[in-house]
Amino acid sequence: ASEMSNQLKSDVTAVIAVLGLCDDLKDKLLKINILSVLVPLGIREGEHPEVQGNVAAAIGNLATKVQDYTPFHPYFDISTSAQVGPNPDEQSIPKYLVRFLQSDELAFRHIAVHNVVQFLEGDDQEICKKLRAYPGLMDMIQKTASGKGLPLLGSLDGMYEDAELNGHSRRSSMDSNVENEPPSNAESKGVRQAKSGTSTPASTAGGPAPSIIQEIQEIEQLAQRALELFKH
Repeated sequence: ASEMSNQLKSDVTAVIAVLGLCDDLKDKLLKINILSVLVPLGIREGEHPEVQGNVAAAIGNLATKVQDYTPFHPYFDISTSAQVGPNPDEQSIPKYLVRFLQSDELAFRHIAVHNVVQFLEGDDQEICKKLRAYPGLMDMIQKTASGKGLPLLGSLDGMYEDAELNGHSRRSSMDSNVENEPPSNAESKGVRQAKSGTSTPASTAGGPAPSIIQEIQEIEQLAQRALELFKH
């Protein structure tokens, strides 16, 4: 995968993110160990942000309502017979979750909190235990839920346009899960936006776009949901 161009990596990971929405394909993708390709791309330093965002969206989609979470265990440092590669530090899902939660880009924070919720709702005891114990993860979720981990609306000028444009195709596949849209709708929306490069207007009356305000609210709500699940 390291020899592929950024454009090809972006296209391939975007397709995997869409395929991950299909319940009939989740188990098949996990059985061929697609995570061994996805997780390093999401973590490795120097990978293009678009690729890393697509990877995180794909992992979140694959983790939604899956029957067996065992394929995810090696990537939470849970002892199994599966081999994850020569560098375990490049195979840690919690590592990229923490990094995304520290990102300046709202789309990355949105994906990270969404992934945490998906794994916690899966109720795999080993994964839940690892998430609760991972250094700094719960603290960042708590800050995000209270709004402390997110930018003030007044400071968004100049950053929200890039967040909207760069994160739109990634969020489109992720948001379809949150809103329970059919996979066909998620695919058409994500592909159209990715190909056209269009985005919602950047501002309204000199302030942040309504979509950015809505995204901040959604991130806070997801973080609050994550905290509820952490307490169970």
